[in-house]
Amino acid sequence: MALPSSNLSQYILPMDWDEEYSSDILPMDWDKELSSNVLPMDWGEEPEENIDYNLGGHFVHGLQRLPKRWDQAQAIEDAQVYANLRPYADIVEQPDLETKAFVDAGFPADYLDLSTEDQYKWQTEKYPGGLPPELDDLLKGRMQATMATDVEDPRIDPEYITENLINTTLALKKHQAQGPQLDVAGVQNIMNSKGFLDSVKSFVENPKATLQLTAQSIGESSPLIVLTGLAAIATGGFGAGAVQGIGSYSINYLFGISQVLEKYGIDPNNPQQIAQLVDNPELLNKIFDEARTYGGIHAAVEMPFGVAVGKILKVGTGTGGLARRLTTKLGATPLVSAVGEWSGEAAALTGIGQGPSQYERFWPEVNLEAIAGLGAGEAMAIPGAAIDIAQTAMGRDRTAEG
Repeated sequence: MALPSSNLSQYILPMDWDEEYSSDILPMDWDKELSSNVLPMDWGEEPEENIDYNLGGHFVHGLQRLPKRWDQAQAIEDAQVYANLRPYADIVEQPDLETKAFVDAGFPADYLDLSTEDQYKWQTEKYPGGLPPELDDLLKGRMQATMATDVEDPRIDPEYITENLINTTLALKKHQAQGPQLDVAGVQNIMNSKGFLDSVKSFVENPKATLQLTAQSIGESSPLIVLTGLAAIATGGFGAGAVQGIGSYSINYLFGISQVLEKYGIDPNNPQQIAQLVDNPELLNKIFDEARTYGGIHAAVEMPFGVAVGKILKVGTGTGGLARRLTTKLGATPLVSAVGEWSGEAAALTGIGQGPSQYERFWPEVNLEAIAGLGAGEAMAIPGAAIDIAQTAMGRDRTAEG
């Protein structure tokens, strides 16, 4: 699952009308008169309500953020293709440079004029054990760049790449800014907590921010939650585990891109910083390697927990009366889900070099995942519990089984 960006200033927007109206309002003559006759009233400060009744709005905001995060990830992937192919596309477009590049790499001057059979013969005679990596990279890069040029692939157009990076990042930033009001101070208190126990304490002291972050996280992961829950009810452990593994990799790969960007000091909501990635192929390759690692670890760790959830929720399973089955589904499923999310996030962060000793927000993020897991597990359990209730009402209670 994912948390909103750590750049909290995006949620506080300056209002254009502040200056305009403050300069147009003139003091009234009767102000002085009234101020001398009216006694100041000390109403005291109203305590800020520590409840957010718009958690549904936060859920929807998280759900709507997912496709925008996907668009940005796709734009960054295109930038990686551009950064890796552009050097080869440059030489493909200029035959003299192409010949020089091949000669400089160690190929004969007439290599590109040889037939495919003669090229292969030269390769096997010169390098019977296989081409050196630099020569192999040149051949593959030239082949891919030639294909991209022939079909006019926009991913080798620098203007398209830069514009796409900026537009998708602006869309994500705008979405973040238009979301429901966050308890910014509470979020800061949570994210600034140190250590496991201090993190847990911050949740208790800032329940409003905790629930807001949790609702957004569950919203963004809701497609996976729905699919896993349905697979669990219909097929049991195997189906739920498979969906959990595949879905967890896919969605956490997206979250991993943002996580790794922040690791390298890049704000995922800053268009200028994102656009500069196009000039850094080495960093782009690192970002995607680590994002895949992050998603892969999440999937590997959480798959067994998906299997466990499936065994609990599958229709027709469970022993004892209705009350016992409901207690198992509604009680055990959230706990299993929470432990799975907590374990997956802790292992994934550690796997990309952001363990508790390297990443100051490790414990807040890992523990928030557990809370989101509780909510997600409860959401998966409710349909299964409803089916049990319906079956009992229709005279299919299996009390005798227990």
